Amino acid sequence: MAEEKKEILEKIVETILSKIDTSASFKVSNDDEHHQIDIETTNPAVLIGYRGENLQSLQLVISLIFYHQTNTWQPVV
Repeated sequence: MAEEKKEILEKIVETILSKIDTSASFKVSNDDEHHQIDIETTNPAVLIGYRGENLQSLQLVISLIFYHQTNTWQPVV
């Protein structure tokens, strides 16, 4: 079950990152309480944004999409 959720999350992140015009690689890990996504990119300012607003929004959007696909609320950090 955890592996299925990880695959769903990887697909969501891959889709979103492909829409952003930046080259990035990522790794997903999870535990019982939350999912962690480590993103490496050559231009982190695009993902972080002013005062971290883009990053915070990205975390929320990914969490909401994941919730709608799995009916499980686990925040993304």
